[in-house]
Amino acid sequence: MRIVREPEGFARWWQELGDRANLAEALNCLTEISPTEVEHALHRLLLEVFQAAGPIKWLRIEGLRRGVGASYIVLDADPAYDCDGVLDGVDLVLTAILYGGDPAGSCPALRVSAHEDHPSRFTPRAFDEPATALADVLDAAIVVINQHVSEQDRFITEAREVSPLFQEQPVGPAFAVAAAESLGMFDIDIVAFDRWVSDKGEELEFDVPDRDQQHPAAALSNLVREALEAGVVTADWRVELTVCDDDEWECSGYSVVIRNRGGEQRELGLTGRWNELRWPDDATLAREAAHEYLQDVCCEANALLRVAALTSSAHTPIPS
Repeated sequence: MRIVREPEGFARWWQELGDRANLAEALNCLTEISPTEVEHALHRLLLEVFQAAGPIKWLRIEGLRRGVGASYIVLDADPAYDCDGVLDGVDLVLTAILYGGDPAGSCPALRVSAHEDHPSRFTPRAFDEPATALADVLDAAIVVINQHVSEQDRFITEAREVSPLFQEQPVGPAFAVAAAESLGMFDIDIVAFDRWVSDKGEELEFDVPDRDQQHPAAALSNLVREALEAGVVTADWRVELTVCDDDEWECSGYSVVIRNRGGEQRELGLTGRWNELRWPDDATLAREAAHEYLQDVCCEANALLRVAALTSSAHTPIPS
């Protein structure tokens, strides 16, 4: 397992920062102070990055089990003191809130702490460009965290006896979904889509999810519901599609649920994975953005159908 900084996501985050004055001041402190004061300057800088500047989406964790992801990652540097109260380096602390752990949906938080005796290694190589200087600091800190994680992984793999309770057991499924062979895939009727866009007019721009909305995932759920009612999104008439929105303060996402329209198992739904909302470019027109969002939902629903072995390519519009 290792922590990775995504350069493109970091660059977008930097460009979208409204006020960089505090960050620039914290970077200046890190480069201008004496080596004995680096600990407090680094602590201040990481506070500005990971708490004052909003949620961070350009860090990811590689090596997690399939279905497990991180919705929130924070990196901090706490000044460390020895038993005599003398400043003795920094403790780098990475905390991540995970999702998708056990079948019940819970997952423990990840917390990694690594001590560094010589925090002066975190000072940037140059300060000509603030974004580059900040990236240097973050990358140096991530190297220390990853080295510590690697040592822990090696110990668990080579030396520790893991309880059978935490090992994957080779058991078969508790139940299997029986599906009809002729069920069709979800798709977009482009003629109905164009008519729907024309009917909505300027209203569409306010209905498409936007990062500035308070509940963008709920907006996506409403957009898909309207598209289904208008016959824009087509599917087999025997199934119904629901988008479950999930708007949290750090990020917004959704999952798709497919249920039977009839029969004895109408309450049994096929639930897809959680998906973080992605944002179209600022120059994207409302029509194109709406089509992208609907297409994403269709792809997620079809992936769920394929998992359940529903592979027919024919589709029938949902009756109004």
